[in-house]
Amino acid sequence: MSRQQLEKLIGIITKQTPLGAQAIEASRQFMDEGGGKFKTPADVTTKAIKIGAMNAEWISTPASDTGKTLLYFHGGGYAS
Repeated sequence: MSRQQLEKLIGIITKQTPLGAQAIEASRQFMDEGGGKFKTPADVTTKAIKIGAMNAEWISTPASDTGKTLLYFHGGGYAS
């Protein structure tokens, strides 16, 4: 994440009403709108895949080392 992206994210978060102080629908709308403010860089490719019954994404760049893989499990919660 670049410094500019970090500053943008901090600005978005500081404007957020604390979790639990608003309806879940408002929190989801905030997350949906916020997620759209960060665009995927032009050199990044994403491919929807399945791992068994689970939906996943294969994400790579031209500089990706095809001999290495990082498997990331989201810890839960709402994500846009």
